[in-house]
Amino acid sequence: MKSQVRVIVACGLVLIAAIWFATTSKRDTASPESAITPKPNGTQESPTGKSATASTSSPSSTGQTAKQKPGPTGPGQVTPPSSILPSPPSPAAASTNSNPPSKPLSYVAPPVPQETAEALTDLNKVSLMVRDYRTLMGENPVGTNAEIMKAILGANPKGAKLGPPEGQSLNGSGELVDRWGTPYFFHQLSGTQMEIWSAGPDRKMGTSDDLIQR
Repeated sequence: MKSQVRVIVACGLVLIAAIWFATTSKRDTASPESAITPKPNGTQESPTGKSATASTSSPSSTGQTAKQKPGPTGPGQVTPPSSILPSPPSPAAASTNSNPPSKPLSYVAPPVPQETAEALTDLNKVSLMVRDYRTLMGENPVGTNAEIMKAILGANPKGAKLGPPEGQSLNGSGELVDRWGTPYFFHQLSGTQMEIWSAGPDRKMGTSDDLIQR
């Protein structure tokens, strides 16, 4: 009888111990402290204290080729050709570069008409005539056209005849005239400076076609 009681008590203790152990195991499993903690390098720590490596799928296992993203360039890394070659110029820039730079146009004076050129030659001869008088007398002749020509034709202290210039003549009033028949205008600037004016083809003094010898 005593032996049976002992067996029953022993079985009861074993049953209680089993229930306690099962309850303790469930609590440990549900506790946050026993959860798997991820590691920065991709490993996980299991409840048993051993690290588990996160499984990664390789191209050979999945049958698909993984696309590689270009990383930042640095020492020892090759730069893709697309980042080295310059981009083609835009159509607007190409059309602009194809046109040569324009050069400023230089002003070309129109040719002088033949008659005007000959009239300028006549004026130069009159100026040389006045210069010869000044060289001989020390100063220019003064007065009107007729008075100046009278002095040049010999009415001077030395009686020298210095005109008229070759190819030119005087009118009935004793005035030296240009090739259009208009008397020259002698503008005295000083004792040694004189302007000689021709009225030009329109025979009107003070217009745009006047010719002046200084």
